[in-house]
Amino acid sequence: LYAKSGDLGADTTVEVIGGAESDPPTLTSFSIDKNVVNVGGIDQTIKFTVGAEDASGVHWPSANLEFNDPSGKSYYISFSVDAPHVASYTFSSDSKSGVWSVGQVRLVDTLDNRATLYAKSGDLGADTTVEVRALDTDFDSISNCDDADDDNDSVLDVDDAFPRDSSESVDTDSDGVGDN
Repeated sequence: LYAKSGDLGADTTVEVIGGAESDPPTLTSFSIDKNVVNVGGIDQTIKFTVGAEDASGVHWPSANLEFNDPSGKSYYISFSVDAPHVASYTFSSDSKSGVWSVGQVRLVDTLDNRATLYAKSGDLGADTTVEVRALDTDFDSISNCDDADDDNDSVLDVDDAFPRDSSESVDTDSDGVGDN
């Protein structure tokens, strides 16, 4: 018997009543507490706060945020289970300087329905970047985390006993005082 041929009669539709809901979670809010951090002297933590709702409930242990450094490397950060739902990232003096950006937020409900919200498409609003101003001890416009010679004394940091002191680079007796 085939429904197309009419073998089953005129009404060949089926209505499903009940069962599990199949809608993914809905984002209700997204914010970043800082858009510029200066990691020249002390580590800086930024916080992403997300609000979401779903008929079956959001499964927060499965939700996460993709955060990309200026080179495009991705870091995945989980949200706190308790409200407010916060994901934190700490920048140190070794963090790459430049603009870091949120790539996406992934939400999952308790029935495993999923939503991926992309920053580039505007799903998260306009506020999705953080400018990192890193330590640059020799003021050569290259942050220390990317600079092979932090004090600009022509001795690479890996060979320099005092990588942030341009007047010293050797400590032959290992007493913590340079030879100059």
